[in-house]
Amino acid sequence: MSHHPTCPFYPVARPCAFSCHLLPFPYAPSPKIPTYTVADAIQSTRLIRRDVEHPTSCIDQLSAARERASRNVHFEPGHAKSSDGVCESRPRRRQQSSSSKAQIIPRSILQNDTLPPSLPTVYIVTFAADSIPNRTANVLRLLHTQLPPRDPPIPHLYTIDARSFAPPVPALCREFSGISPVIQDVVMQDGRARKAVADSVADLLRCGERGVREVSMSVCCHAGTHRSVAIGERIAQGVKREVGRLGCVEGVKVVVRHVSRVKGRGDPF
Repeated sequence: MSHHPTCPFYPVARPCAFSCHLLPFPYAPSPKIPTYTVADAIQSTRLIRRDVEHPTSCIDQLSAARERASRNVHFEPGHAKSSDGVCESRPRRRQQSSSSKAQIIPRSILQNDTLPPSLPTVYIVTFAADSIPNRTANVLRLLHTQLPPRDPPIPHLYTIDARSFAPPVPALCREFSGISPVIQDVVMQDGRARKAVADSVADLLRCGERGVREVSMSVCCHAGTHRSVAIGERIAQGVKREVGRLGCVEGVKVVVRHVSRVKGRGDPF
């Protein structure tokens, strides 16, 4: 490209300065300014997802651990109470061997009834003498599992041994248990059974006259299903009937527990 003599660049150089190739100015970044490398889009997404999902997974693991811990709660036994029969100054140790079975029968649902009842209460417990021999220690151990805890314990009058009473015929025994009026009528045909029921009702009423708020008694037979259950039910009916006949304003509550009863085919429950 030729220049006119009047061009200001004419004396200096023939090529025009604006026609020259412009070289980029060498740029060196300041060491104080950090440089960033543009990451791949997929890699950036993975990094963001990791930062979000990691705390969430930790929270999920913590929640799962707490849920497992709540399902496997182990209670250390506390200090012995006076109702347990033994008072210790130190807590009881948990049994080291899990294979050893405790010989204590678990307390029944009546253990939640820790307050004295508002009504005078009679507890009647029936059981099988074949599985629980009719001895004082065995009966007291059974009552400990079937009666609500009291300090002192609920008084126990005596145990009626109904094994000597006339049993129902096998056909009726297969069909019904002692809660059926059919079995009760058959058992009450024995004079000894009628006398035992009448004496028990009179003894329980005398306890109420003396101001005893809670009292218990027990009945046993071989299987704990027919004669003992029938006697226990008739005693409960007799106590309620006599209290109603005497016109007691306060009334009475009768709790019957058939520990060994087997449901018959014709029984409602």
